[in-house]
Amino acid sequence: MQTGTPVNQQTQQTNVLQAQQNVVVSDNKTTQSQPVPADTYVYEQPAKIQTFQEKGLNEIPHDVKILETTFLQKEREYLAKSLDFLNRLNLTNKDNIEQEKKEVAQIEAELKNLEPTKKKAEEEVAASKKLCDEAEIKAKEAKDELFKLASQRNEAVSKIVYKEISGLKVKDKNAINDIFRFLNHIAYNLKGEEYNWSTFKKTALGKDSGADFFQRLKNANFGNPYDVNLLNAAVASKTNALAEFEKKNKQNASLRAMYDYAETFQSAANTNKKIADADNAVASAKLDLENKTKALQQVVSTHQAIEAKLTIFRKYQAALEQINTLVELTLPRLSSKRNTKPKIPEKNLRLKLSPNLPK
Repeated sequence: MQTGTPVNQQTQQTNVLQAQQNVVVSDNKTTQSQPVPADTYVYEQPAKIQTFQEKGLNEIPHDVKILETTFLQKEREYLAKSLDFLNRLNLTNKDNIEQEKKEVAQIEAELKNLEPTKKKAEEEVAASKKLCDEAEIKAKEAKDELFKLASQRNEAVSKIVYKEISGLKVKDKNAINDIFRFLNHIAYNLKGEEYNWSTFKKTALGKDSGADFFQRLKNANFGNPYDVNLLNAAVASKTNALAEFEKKNKQNASLRAMYDYAETFQSAANTNKKIADADNAVASAKLDLENKTKALQQVVSTHQAIEAKLTIFRKYQAALEQINTLVELTLPRLSSKRNTKPKIPEKNLRLKLSPNLPK
């Protein structure tokens, strides 16, 4: 029938348009599909539109492809870069670990070689300190001895009785002039040739009962310079002077006290030499101790620096070994993950509708 032909053609056109407008055709029934993105359509493959689908795919193969998610693409790229990085890091770390082991062994050897030097320096410092302490003890003993001599000197002056010496009949030829010459030298800082008995008696014993003279003798300082020849001559005259002025077995205490006074100066001279020697020994010992202490400090500083360096290298070595262990554990898993083709969920498979398709 001619009247049926237009109807059939119209029906076919309607079916095509319905398929293009996101209508799913199944078993000669038309049902409205669920909404999907505006430019994307999911096609089933019913027998009645298979020809249409094949024709459409053949006509626009360049516009239709399977889409993978951006995440999967980025993941593969990241895995590839990570695997490459870890492989290189693994090789580098192994080399670094071996190098660190060598450097640690070298530093340990340096410490070991430095130990004898450090021990020797410590022993030298200890020995030098001992010498310094001993020298200081001797210096103190010598100064204490001088202090005692000063007490003995003042005690000797206290025993001199003014009347006993002012009443002496001294002549130029008497040996006793030697002791008075020395006392005049100490009290008034006069030279030996400036002494004579009469002048001395008026100056020292002629007024205030000799108080100023006796005080001057007490204030004399063992450290001040004096004429040693006058001292030696005074001490040497003791025997003759005592023989001249001590008669009938009667001792002159004042005369003997003056000689005791002179003898303290002789003892002080020896003590001052001891003090000078002791002070020089202390100074030398302190200088030696200072130099050896500096040397020890330098050795200790070097020792500490090497120990600090060793600690850092050991920590670095431990860190490298931890990283290497982590890398070795990660590599197999990462490699396996990279070689496994990711499964793309069905919902990620899309056929993108070409903008060239007829609407």
